[in-house]
Amino acid sequence: MAEGTIRTHAPTPFYVSSDGYGVFVNSARYLNVYAGTTVRKDSKESPVEKDRNTDKTWSSRPYSDAVEILVPAAGVEFYVFAGPTTLDAIRRFNLFNGGGVLPPRWGLGFTQRVKSMYTSEEVEAEAKAFEEKGYPLDFIGLEPGWQSRSYPGSFEWDKERYPQPGTFVKRMLDQGIRLNLWINPYVSKQASFYKQIAAYTGSHTV
Repeated sequence: MAEGTIRTHAPTPFYVSSDGYGVFVNSARYLNVYAGTTVRKDSKESPVEKDRNTDKTWSSRPYSDAVEILVPAAGVEFYVFAGPTTLDAIRRFNLFNGGGVLPPRWGLGFTQRVKSMYTSEEVEAEAKAFEEKGYPLDFIGLEPGWQSRSYPGSFEWDKERYPQPGTFVKRMLDQGIRLNLWINPYVSKQASFYKQIAAYTGSHTV
């Protein structure tokens, strides 16, 4: 979730049901999804009405069999992916989007993210702590602070916290630990390659 909001960080408007179907909402708008939180009058399985004054089982959030999606736009497309199983629905959705490749085994493994301003020494200490405690660790995620500038980013290692990034990456790899570098598509004007890409950038800053 984005901090201080109820919006997701990177939304994919697709959900699947245990009944074996999936629904994809083809919209870039913010959506409001009410999953099992609203009770419709035309419900096939509406909850039994209860008297709050006398019935101790009364609840302000009664059972709901409804999923409602509100989209503030006209002409929105809804795609329903048939099963018969939930996994089949997911497979169909995946193929609809062009399929995909299986990520490397380590990419499906155990991960740990470290604080944004960690140094290479602190990252290595974190990995050592995992080893000492017998916890598995396949890759460590570095927050945006690995860059010399972030949000917008420079896409270049911060030389104070990572003075020898190549050596650091190799030391981690020698332990069987990969690194995941957090980036986003916002480029700082201080980045060494900014002038080369300026003509291709968008109309708004972040």
